[in-house]
Amino acid sequence: MKKVFIIFILFFINNAKSFIINSPTKIIRNTKPIHFLSIKMNKQSSINILNVKNELFKMSRPNNIIGEIALVLMGGLISIRKFSILYSFTLWNTAFLSMIIGSLSMIINDYFDYHNGNDKSRKNALTMKKVSTEQVLFLCNILYILAFFNISTLINNSILKQLISYSLIITYIYTPILKNILLIKNLSVAFIVSLTIILGGISVNGIDSLSRTIIPSTYIFFSILWRELMLDITDIKDDLKSNVKTIPVVIGKNKSMFLGLNILILSAICPFIPLLNIINNLNLNLTHILILPLLQLSIINKHIKIYYYGIYNNNDILKLLEICKISQFFSLLMFIFI
Repeated sequence: MKKVFIIFILFFINNAKSFIINSPTKIIRNTKPIHFLSIKMNKQSSINILNVKNELFKMSRPNNIIGEIALVLMGGLISIRKFSILYSFTLWNTAFLSMIIGSLSMIINDYFDYHNGNDKSRKNALTMKKVSTEQVLFLCNILYILAFFNISTLINNSILKQLISYSLIITYIYTPILKNILLIKNLSVAFIVSLTIILGGISVNGIDSLSRTIIPSTYIFFSILWRELMLDITDIKDDLKSNVKTIPVVIGKNKSMFLGLNILILSAICPFIPLLNIINNLNLNLTHILILPLLQLSIINKHIKIYYYGIYNNNDILKLLEICKISQFFSLLMFIFI
């Protein structure tokens, strides 16, 4: 594991600047780089250090931080079912690393999209010239090095150490490599997010936690896979303009919605598996049995209506995604208490 850590750090430091493409045949935007520590503070400049920090923070999608931390904590609670584990340093450190991985994936994705010209109609700090590519790379270098240092020094469990390290590497190669491969992009995102449940369990209960975290992790995997497909449908116009190949671009909206419906049904089946335990033990809990199916069936019903009527209004899809978040929360709570 130490060898992997050293090789990756050396590779990243030595090759970071090579990702700033200079060839005019490959780059759409060729901006003059500005060093993070050499920003001139004058009246004519609209960029200052404080604004740069704020813009870089926005690029990390801070609204996702609570969810990234919560998934790890829920993984720990599902594994042991004792709230005393919330005092575990390893659990919170794993949650912190999950937050770093999530933030890095967003920042490095924006960076590569900017250089590949895949964000023509999107507004972010790079396209609006509020930060430079060097400032983004500087932040990514620092976060990657701190994350690997944290993993190598503060985490003792070898399996946990390897899984988190692989997650970091996947986020790094996601946009330049995996994002361009049809379906692999969606599978990669779903895998990284669902893995956080397993990481939370391993951090407090080792490999034995898999027996309890594998089903909720599978549920989250299919839920995120469905969500990514729905987001691709809402972005289809921008993706067509940017020549980005996604599933909706290749097979169309109708077939994508049908595929999404099947993925959604798979995700809906997973939370019901623990209910079989309750029924077998004749320990029926009407709250669990009624609320969860209603939430899941509500999402499936709305999805079918959108698919049947063929009206793919982005607002309707986004509302459906919000309902799915509520369903995910109650589903994970059920896994904790059943």
